[in-house]
This record gives sequence, C-alpha cells and structure tokens, in this order.
Amino acid sequence: MYYRLVKEVRELYECLGDELSQKIFWARLALDADLSIENTMQILQLNPHFRQEQLEQLRTWKETLRRLQESGKKFVLYGTGGRGQELASALLRSGVEFYCFCGRRGPAGFPDGLMGKPVIGPDELFRCAEDVYVSICAGGRSYSEIERLLGEHGFPQDHILRFFECSTPQSMYFEFPEQYRPGTAFIDAGCYDCEDDYRFVDWSKGRYSSIFAFEPDPEQYAECERRLGCRSIRDIRMIQAGLANRPGTVEFVSKGAGGSRIVQESTDSWLGRGREQARISIQILALDDVVTEPVGFIKMDIEGAELSALQGAAGIITRDRPFLAISVYHKPGDTLAIMGYLHELVPEYRFSLRHYGPLFYETVLYASVDWQN
Repeated sequence: MYYRLVKEVRELYECLGDELSQKIFWARLALDADLSIENTMQILQLNPHFRQEQLEQLRTWKETLRRLQESGKKFVLYGTGGRGQELASALLRSGVEFYCFCGRRGPAGFPDGLMGKPVIGPDELFRCAEDVYVSICAGGRSYSEIERLLGEHGFPQDHILRFFECSTPQSMYFEFPEQYRPGTAFIDAGCYDCEDDYRFVDWSKGRYSSIFAFEPDPEQYAECERRLGCRSIRDIRMIQAGLANRPGTVEFVSKGAGGSRIVQESTDSWLGRGREQARISIQILALDDVVTEPVGFIKMDIEGAELSALQGAAGIITRDRPFLAISVYHKPGDTLAIMGYLHELVPEYRFSLRHYGPLFYETVLYASVDWQN
C-alpha cells in the first residue's frame, strides 16, 4: 500500500506545471498531516500576493509574541468561530500560548470558556487596550466589521497583529486566462454573492455562452438576486441548490455568510467548528443532469463538497475537459484526492496550485489542457 501511495504522489507531483505549485503541494500535504502553526506559516509564505513587509512579519511572528508577553502584554484572539478555534489549536499544538478569546457575546455566550480559555467581550477588550494585542480571526464582512469596531473605539492600530491575515486578491479563481476556451459556459459552484460572476465577465472579456450559478444558502441566494437586479449579467441562470455526485436532499448549515455547508460533506472539515446555526434541508443536484452545453470553466468553492460535486460532473469533465479552479483546503486529503480523481478522468490535465491566505485557507487547484491543439 505504501509503495503504491508513493508512486501515486510522485505521478501527481509530476503533473504540476511550475515550481511555486510544487512548493505549495508539499506545504499543503504537510498541513494535512499536521495543522501546526509552523506548517501554516510555511504555506503563508508561498502566497505570491503578500507584500515584502508582511513576509518579514511572518518570519518574526514568534519572536514578536515572545517579547510582547515577556513585557506583560496579553495576546488575544478576536473571534470565537471556526477560524479562531483553528488558529488557537494550531498555536497550542506548537506550544504558543494566548491569553483568551474575544467575541461579540462575551462570557455570557461562553460561560465555561472556550478550549480551556476565557472569553471576554469587546467592552472589556477596550478597557485594557493598552495592554492587549489582538489577531482578528474572521473572514469577509466579519473581518471588516471587527476592524471597524476596533477603530471606532480607539483601539491602537499597532496593537492589531496581522501575521495571520491577508485580503483575498481579485485573481483568486481567475489565474491563467489563456486556459479558458471562449464561447463556452462558466459554472460557478458556490456563487455566494455573484461577485465571482461579475469578475468572470470581466476576466473573459464577455466571450462566454452562459453562466450557471449555484447557491443553496437561502440568504445568500436572495442577496444574489438583489445584486443581479441592480446590475444584471448576460445569460446567467441562478440555481438554488447544492452540488453532489447524485441528486437528492441533504442537511445544510445555513449561516447566511461564508462557511454555509452540506453537513454530510463536512465531517472531516477544518471549518465550521464554531457555534452551529440552524440546519435546513436543501436540494442537491449533479452537474451532468443540469448542464448540457459545452463547458469551458468550472469554479468550485463549496466547503468540502468539491470531490462529490466533481464526481457528479464526470461526464462534463471528460467530454469538454474544461479549465478548473477548485478549492482544496476544506478537508485534509482534498489536494491528493481531487488531483487523483481529475487525473484519472483526464490524464492530460496539468495542475497548478496557488495559496491566497489567510492561514491555511484559500488554496486553489487549477487544472487545464491545451485546448488550442
């Protein structure tokens, strides 16, 4: 078994198209084996969108924390959800201590603390701001809201430690434009708020046949319809459903934000270990049953359901060999499993990997063939 595993890993490694992808491949496998802060920092430093000063901060983060704590300052993780808990786990596994969590609900929401640490509210944080340094553990709108709240209450900007964060670049999912075959369909699996569909239109210069946008979360689907009502997109079809290897209905954690996910696909996920939202039932579809026209690009970021959804698109992938941008960070093992599955379907696929941060989040696998030959 082990000899076969080494052979399979080597075969996938040889399908990677550039040196950066090869480095990210090994860093991703290291994270899958050990979600430590050291392995997290290793993959963060492979993010090509980090500025030089950020890279310098990454290289000295542990020494900076040590000096702060030796001077009596407290290091606090602001965020009690999945990102906060995952960063906490990585720090503690590496022997790096922090004082407590901070969250909107404060101690009332966590009377017994969280992960053996106390939880304070924002008011207490602001009262002792001079002695506290924080790392914001949130993404998207939540990150912006926390940052704004800190600013409104005069929290010192130099007390916000930015080792573990970076803004998601516009190029995420949309590298390698030469790999897209103009005049074909775009499938946006996990369209969230349709922002990626607007970006696709610009990226493709409008040279596409149609867009199929899937979003199962009711609140996010409504947001997509609202945005499309304000600024329409040509030939877009919104579909309120999840994707899997076969049609049906499943339980779904609806957060009305990032991290909403199919429950049965997330058992081993890194994500979603914070407070659960209400579960609902959603429809799931197989892409092969929905899309019949030629497909040139599939983007997938669906919180751990990617492999199942790709299995439900096997006909499209073998028929059209589309350009793919697939998130491979939601579950340990996704990088190998998804690369291996796609290599079996289309041996001609060449792979690239890019990491967009923050932490171990936002690693995207690109797969492409030379469609012009």
